[in-house]
Amino acid sequence: MGVAHVKYWAQQAGGFGTHDLLISGNVDELISRETIQKLRWCEIADTVISSATWMPLGTLDRVFRTDWPAVDLEYTFALPTIYRWDGILKGDFKGGRMFSLEEFRGWEWKYVQGGLHMTNIGFLPHALLKDLTGTEYKGEILLDNHTLHMLDRAQLDISGLTNKELLSERTSSLNTLDERYQGWLPYTPWFLACNQKRYPYWYSNPDPRNQALLYVLKMLATGKDYKAVHFFVEQPISP
Repeated sequence: MGVAHVKYWAQQAGGFGTHDLLISGNVDELISRETIQKLRWCEIADTVISSATWMPLGTLDRVFRTDWPAVDLEYTFALPTIYRWDGILKGDFKGGRMFSLEEFRGWEWKYVQGGLHMTNIGFLPHALLKDLTGTEYKGEILLDNHTLHMLDRAQLDISGLTNKELLSERTSSLNTLDERYQGWLPYTPWFLACNQKRYPYWYSNPDPRNQALLYVLKMLATGKDYKAVHFFVEQPISP
């Protein structure tokens, strides 16, 4: 559906050249700013290439060995997918995300390095909404009997992969990576690197907004209005 809208928009707006690029990915699959600039000014080596991003799975001191790496880089994630526009126009490719380019290019496809897959973040409201709206499983929220300590602990359990041994076993410390990853992995987006106090869950620190979440859960449990939640955040968060 998303690619169809892009095609329609390109047809209506005009101005798309055959060597323009379509970057196809989910919202949490970020190519680095430096790589975007390279893609903007440099010709790509094929009509379709992949990214080589990394997956810390919620805390920035480790990296996950993925099921869908960029060729021989087992600690990378081969998304987003990057298309040259003429490949879309000719119908060679549909334009969606491709976890692997093996079908089209064997195991020697081209890729660009740099980026971050921001999955499994420890921000509790996000985790709760994901549980409730996930299409692959059924989740629920227990509204009562919470304490701030319990919420802080739950946040750390998410980012620490507690009770997710199969995932944890496939992570490695960044300082154990070999020379193939030096100088470009890890990548941290500028908005995260320059504002760590706003996103403490990425750094294994309790989020002050958990107090606001606790207030909302207690109000919901008792059927009361929770709109005054902004008065219950202990520590103001700078924008």
